[in-house]
Amino acid sequence: NSVLEVVQTGFTLNGRLVRPAMVVVVQ
Repeated sequence: NSVLEVVQTGFTLNGRLVRPAMVVVVQ
């Protein structure tokens, strides 16, 4: 569930919505 929380939150980088959770899944 922690991952889902990160995806929902995410953060704005250079005006773009970035989701660290996606990076974690890829790694």
